[in-house]
Amino acid sequence: MEISTILQKLQIEHLNSMQEEVLRQFRAHQDFMLLAPTGSGKTLAFALLVARLDRGEKKLLSMSYRRSYT
Repeated sequence: MEISTILQKLQIEHLNSMQEEVLRQFRAHQDFMLLAPTGSGKTLAFALLVARLDRGEKKLLSMSYRRSYT
């Protein structure tokens, strides 16, 4: 499914700058790490990456969260 279709279904008009940068910087078959504050939209950014990956190939996506103690 195209990212624009997903955003339309979720009624999201615009991605924030971090999410746009994630989509620009991500390269398949390379490790990718994203550090961003809580509430910045990381989950949506990674969900859009998963949607963009080729469905014909098995993929592994590992997400871990670090608890913030501030």
